Parts: sequence; C-alpha cells; structure tokens
Amino acid sequence: MTDTSFKFLFVNLPYSGHINPTTQLVQYLTGAGHTVDYIVDSSFKDLIIESGARHIPYDDYDPEWSEPHRYAKAFEQAYKTAERVGKSGNYDCLIFEAYFIFGYKLSKELDLPTVRLFSTFAFNHDVLDTIKETGGPQLAFMDDKNPLYKLLVKYFEDKKDMMVTTDVFDEMAEGIQDLNIVYTSKSFQPRSEDFPDDYFLFVGPAIDDDQSDDTPDMPYDEMDQPIIYVAMGSMLPRFAKKIYQNCIDAFTDSDSSLILSVGYDFEESDFDHVSENIYIYSKVPQVDVLKHTDAFITHGGMNSVNEGLYFGVPMVVHPFLNDQPLIAEQLKELNTAKEMNLRKSEPDEIRETVLNLLDDEDLLQAAADQKETMQALGGNEKAGKAILDMLRKHSK
Repeated sequence: MTDTSFKFLFVNLPYSGHINPTTQLVQYLTGAGHTVDYIVDSSFKDLIIESGARHIPYDDYDPEWSEPHRYAKAFEQAYKTAERVGKSGNYDCLIFEAYFIFGYKLSKELDLPTVRLFSTFAFNHDVLDTIKETGGPQLAFMDDKNPLYKLLVKYFEDKKDMMVTTDVFDEMAEGIQDLNIVYTSKSFQPRSEDFPDDYFLFVGPAIDDDQSDDTPDMPYDEMDQPIIYVAMGSMLPRFAKKIYQNCIDAFTDSDSSLILSVGYDFEESDFDHVSENIYIYSKVPQVDVLKHTDAFITHGGMNSVNEGLYFGVPMVVHPFLNDQPLIAEQLKELNTAKEMNLRKSEPDEIRETVLNLLDDEDLLQAAADQKETMQALGGNEKAGKAILDMLRKHSK
C-alpha cells in the first residue's frame, strides 16, 4: 500500500437508491488518482463506467430474471463475486453499501480496511426495531410471528457461510466497520447518541445537480408564488393518485403554483380540475425544482427528504411504508415538517396546512437551520477525504 495510489473494491446491490449516492464518491476517488473496481449487475454498467470505475458484473446473474429471483441472487452473487475478485486483486480497501448484508462477513474474509456506506439512516438494533414497529405491511416480514419472516430466516440460514452472526438483523445491526459513512446529518439521525464520531461520519446527502435529457425545462418564470411541489415516489402509484387529486383540488384556480411529479402511470388527463396554475409531469429535475420550491409535499422517502432539508424547504409528509414513518417522526422532531394523511384530508385542510406552514416562522427558521447544517457537511468530498485519511493512517 502506498500513500499516492490506492486500489478500492466497491460492492453494491442493484438498486438505484443505493447506487446513486455512491457515484460521486467514485468520481472523487478516481479523480484523485486512485483505482476503483465496482461490483454490481450489468444494468448499471454505463453509470459505473461514467463515474470513473471499472465495472465488474456479478458472476452467474441475469438482470432479466424475475424481481424476487434477482433480489435473492443479488446478495449471494455480489458476495461470491467480491470474494473471488477480492482475493486475487491486491486491493487496499473494501467499500460496501449497508444493505448488502453479507458485507460484514466479506470484510472479515478479505481482511481489508473497510468502509460501510448508509444511503438511509445508520442502524443498530434500536433503530431496526423502530422501523419494524412503524413500517407497516411492507415490513411485516420483520415480525418473527409472520410466515414471511420464517422464509427470510430460512433463506439466510442457507447462507450462513456468508454471515458472521446467525441472524440477518444482527448482521445488519452489528456490522460496524473501520469507517461508517452516513448520507444525512447527525441531527436527523435517530438515536444519534448511539453512533460515536470515532466510527460514524455524517456527510449529508449526495446531491446530483445534473438535469437529465428526459426531464423538462421548468417554466418557473410564469409561475405564481408560492410554488408547491408534490412527489410521492414510485413504489405505490395507485395509492398516491388520490393524494395527487386532493392536492390539485386544494390549489386549483388559486394564487399558488402546484408542480406534481406523478410518474409514468398517469397523464394529466387522468386528473380533474387541472387549472392553469397546476403543472403535471411524469418526471421533473427534482433538485432544480426544490431550489425554486416554497413547500414540498412528500411521501417521506430518504432521498427526497434529504434533498428537501438540503435546500431548506418546509415539508408536509405522508409516510407510506418502510422507514418513512421514522423519517416523518425525525422531521417533526426537527420542526421542519407537518405530518398529514393526505388521502383522507379534505382539499381545504391540505391548503390550510400548507399555507400555515409558510407562515410558521419557527418552522421556517428550523428549515433554514437544517439547510445550513446540511450544506456545511461536505457530502462525498468529505467522505472521500475521510477514506483516504483512514488508509494513510492504516499504511503507516
């Protein structure tokens, strides 16, 4: 190992939300003269190569398999590929994303300085227990009384050679590495006192300011203030349609402008009462929109919320599932958002809640404080410097 050039082995699962925050980190490391080999399935090959890394596809894996089969195979094939490549590649450091559960065992198997990346909150047993309790039907399998839990346990029981512990949730909670990088602020992290600065580095979100070719140019100049942005993620579009319609009804023919990002399941003609101040798109350049937004109505997904906090936008949040209820609680703890059941609320209630949000000086100040905190954290540049500092100390 030298002080001038390190060789990194990067391992991830084939999901955009876990990969997107890492590409800037790869760019930083390769831009500083280091080498990165990135293991993930071939559908992400172009993205990985554009970031400056060498792409290594999973062994014995087909991206065209059914989603359940791909999900199951991704974990084990990522492990087997990384084990094969890692033992023959003369690497200086292993980096893996936290949801790659087998990364804990892989770090011990390869015996390298290791970095674990959290694209969501950092988790320990208490945080995982909270997510189990609040995450709704999507996380019902995490209850040991649920048959799905038994199937999950059975799957991982057959993979004991890829685990350090005997339980999948112990594996997730206990796999602390030499450096653990979290893509949010420590003030937003649940039970932040349980994550010591000696091991956990909070760097804020990885903000990608690029506007892709498939997003529209937004007509901000013709929009009246305030501008309200609505996006409910992509996981439950049919569930979200009622929310979109309620928000349209709340602001139709008003002095406000409403931008909705509704995904590819709907068109403008699927909604009623769409007046001239309502702007409906399949996809928008979200980072750019948030720079112009006065209020953000969101499902509480981690990436969206992190971006909202980064730009100091007050939020109304309707959590659906997974970690979203916990995210909503943390937002309320920071006093940067109001939680609301947007499916069951009348349009007048929605409009009143949003307008009150914009008149709440304490909440607006809290949002501004979070913007200052998030933007000062340093993002992937801070993460990259910390990784290189760790390796230089390790090599002495």
